[in-house]
Amino acid sequence: MYKIISNSLITDNVYKLEVEAPLIAHSIKPGEFIIIMVDSMSERIPMAVYDINGDNIIIVYSVSGASTYELKNAKSIHSLLGPLGNESKFTFDTELYQDKKVLLLVSGTGIAQVNRISKRLNELEIENDIYSVDKSIFNEISVVNTNNLSDLISKYDAVLTVGSFEFMEKVVEISNILNKEVRVSLSPLMLDGVGLCGSCRVLIDGEIKFACIDGPEFDGTKVDFETAKKRMELFKTEEGRRYLREVEGNTFTGGATNE
Repeated sequence: MYKIISNSLITDNVYKLEVEAPLIAHSIKPGEFIIIMVDSMSERIPMAVYDINGDNIIIVYSVSGASTYELKNAKSIHSLLGPLGNESKFTFDTELYQDKKVLLLVSGTGIAQVNRISKRLNELEIENDIYSVDKSIFNEISVVNTNNLSDLISKYDAVLTVGSFEFMEKVVEISNILNKEVRVSLSPLMLDGVGLCGSCRVLIDGEIKFACIDGPEFDGTKVDFETAKKRMELFKTEEGRRYLREVEGNTFTGGATNE
């Protein structure tokens, strides 16, 4: 069991959760994620780590279904799996961004994925800014109107965006037109988090990848957003999953990657 230090409402349906988890707190890199199980029978919930406080990890999440509703009312956490995924390119290949301006553009709780990336870039003295679209769950985060994305993106050399597939697709389209590097942090429906279930399968430059083990961050210009959106809808129902098993064959699960 993991001790919950606090679990407080920030705004609307968004909560900030602090959990004692020293091994994860001292090892997780910006861009990586964890998976939470509230109890032994709960669903697995993939979560970004918003911040670190000593031996504790801080998570920002919205209550959008049964699993997060359960988390809102939890007294302790049964399981925390992580770190999972890969470190952000912006904090890993830092020499590429020493003389560049980086825009971290999010919607909703996407701030959780980029906050530690921004902090690390600040430590490395790499210029960066966080903007939230239309509204922000934190007062200190700058807000940009959806209609002004082109003007904002034009001021930066590289962009990392997090949000819905529709939002990220729009940011990628604008960035591409402006000839800006653009990366996306994908958060499709993840279950096991280690590439076995295949729920987060995506097409990257025509190749099958799994967001949990190959991502979650990818070159935005190489993501097949249309296929990802359709697949996510199908995966929500048993009938849809049966269809995907038929059409995807042995690539339905992460056990059969393009090796």
